Order: sequence, then structure tokens, then C-alpha cells
Amino acid sequence: MENSRVELKKMLERSTNIVKRTDVFDIAWLPPNIVLREPIKELFLQAGAFVKYRHPNNLLVVGAPGTGKTLSARVLMSEIHDLKKTDLECVYVNCRDKNAIDIIGDIYGEELRGVSGPEAISKFLETGKKDYLIILDEIDRAKGVNQLLYLLSRPKEVNMKCPINISLILVTNNIEWDRELDAATRSSLQLSTIIFERYEVKQLVSILKFRAKLAFDNNRAVDDPVLNYIANIVFREADSDTRAALRILLAAAQDAEKRGSDIVSKANVDKIYKEELERLEKLRIESLGLHRLLMALAIAETSSGTATDIYNHYRRIAIKMKMYPKQKSTFYYDTNYLASQGLVVREHRSTKKGRVLMIVPKIDKTVIQSIAAKRLSFTVDTEAENSASEELKPH
Repeated sequence: MENSRVELKKMLERSTNIVKRTDVFDIAWLPPNIVLREPIKELFLQAGAFVKYRHPNNLLVVGAPGTGKTLSARVLMSEIHDLKKTDLECVYVNCRDKNAIDIIGDIYGEELRGVSGPEAISKFLETGKKDYLIILDEIDRAKGVNQLLYLLSRPKEVNMKCPINISLILVTNNIEWDRELDAATRSSLQLSTIIFERYEVKQLVSILKFRAKLAFDNNRAVDDPVLNYIANIVFREADSDTRAALRILLAAAQDAEKRGSDIVSKANVDKIYKEELERLEKLRIESLGLHRLLMALAIAETSSGTATDIYNHYRRIAIKMKMYPKQKSTFYYDTNYLASQGLVVREHRSTKKGRVLMIVPKIDKTVIQSIAAKRLSFTVDTEAENSASEELKPH
């Protein structure tokens, strides 16, 4: 008993060998420098045109998770604030699970109660005293924002008392998100699309090297071969998601510390990287809306992999949960979103019956079944896939 207490005391008193800062690995941390890529240059050029001329130029910034969209948008906001323009406000809003009133309240800077969506928007348009560059992140996770976006995209036309100019930057993982908008809103926005492609290995290494320099007490704590090793793992297995790269580097450094080393090795990376990738995968699945979770579950459980069989299985699960299934067109759109999250792969294959859409999971079936069971409070029927090809009558 005494020896165990001594051992525990040593753990508490052990000085940190490698990590002096953990904040630089946080996704919310804003670095003083970023990897300069063409999409970032385009974002700043387009936003700069509005800052100079005040002619609205609405942008749709799209790309897979961890490609630098949010970081770039937040750096843009920081740079605009540094310009100290007294007649311009740059606002960032994360729209996840928010409705129009919530978003306007965040832009307006106060919680709005007892008003309808149109009233909230009208109040904002009439009382604004500055021009606005509004960054709406995770816009695809917002609820019922068609009218909001329509009114913000033509403020002086819908409200003659509006004295301000507004330009929007909409950020999403889903490259086809704008298809959800009604025709009038889509036409009014006139979005210019900026696509953030996934990072190359060299770019990931550059990011990791910069963060390691700030985070680690010893400049020799991690060498280039180890950083290249992490970058290649993330490029190959996590779609170049920088969040995965940063988590792996931090976890590997902490593993080295636990073992009494002041050097991060490939062995440390091998020890922890699979667990870190699984953790990130779980976060992506847990963040899905209810119907998309059911679709992901159906994809994981349907052995044939055909979109038709998967859709039928999804319908069965939804009906079992006393939920009204989404239409097939929405299902196809939502599986595109799942692909954008790195959870599935969509591909067309030639068969005797013609070209068939296949949707292949990149997620472990047992992982998503476990998450679904907890979220939906029901036991997943693992035998349901046996009858996946059975057609359901339309409702």
C-alpha cells in the first residue's frame, strides 16, 4: 500500500518533459501565422473588395472537416478588426442548432425574446449603424434560415429604412448545401464558391512543425521524420483533417512523457494514433442530426452497399422509431453530406442492370450501432440487413 502511494506521488510531482502549452493544439486557438493557400488568398481578396467598396459579395466557403475553413474565417475577422474601421463590423456566428432569431441575436449582440424571425431581422436592419461582414459558420446545421438569408442578401430592397450594406460569408462542410435553399434565396444570394481542398502532406508537416515549436519545451522534442509519419497517417486515414494531426501529435508527446522520455518517437505515435482517430470519428457521428444518423447506420448495416437497399433499410429503421422517413431525393443529398464528413464513400459502378450508386461506409459498424443505440434508446436490429433488398411501399 505504501509503495503505491509513493508511485502516485511521483506521478503528481513529475515535471513536464515535453509539453509546455496545450492551447496551441486546440481547434479554437488562433495562430499568429497560417499556411497560405489559394482559397485563403481568394477569401481575403473577395472580403477585401467589400471592405473597400462596400458592394456586397456573398461567399460560400466549402471543404471537408479540418481543411482550414473556420480558421481562415476567424483570421479574416481578426485582421478586419485590426483595421479599426469605425463604419464596419465583422461578426462571426457559429450556426449549429440555431434558428434565425438566435443568429440575429448573436449578430445584434443581445438575446431577442418575444419577437418573430421577420421582426428580429427588421429590427436589425432598421437600427444598424455600421456596414456588416457576417460570417455564418456551420450554416448547414442551422434551422430554417431561408428567409433570414434572403432578407440579409437584399436589405435595402426589403426594408427601405435600412441604412447599411451587408455581405455574407457562409461556411459549410457540404459542397451541395446551397441546394437546400429555395430558388428565390439562392438567386438573391448569388454566391461565389471558394473550395478548401484537403491539405497535402507537406502542408500538414508545416502546420505540425509550427505548433510543436510553440508547444514543446524542447525544440528537439520531435523531428521531421516523426512529423512526416503523423502527416502521412492523417493524409491516408483521416482525409488530411488537421484536427486529427494535432490531436495525434499532442497525445504522442504526452505518451512519451508518461514513459519518462523527452523525445517523441514513431513508437509513441503508433501507440495512440488509432485511438485518436476513433475518437474523432465518434465525434463526427455524434454530431449528426437524427435522420443522418439513421442513414449512416443503414449504410453501415447494409451488406449489398447499393443506394436502393440502403434507403429501404433506412426507411425501416425510421418507421421503427415512429419517424417519417425522408424522401429519396433528400436521402441522396444527405448521403452526400455524410461523404463530405469522411464517413462514407459514394461511387457509381457499372452492373448488368446499368450504373448503380454504391455507398460504402468508412466507419466501423459496431461503433455507429453503439452510438445510435444510446442516442435513440433502442436496440439495433443487426439482422435487418438480411432483408435490405425488400421494397417498401411508398407512404
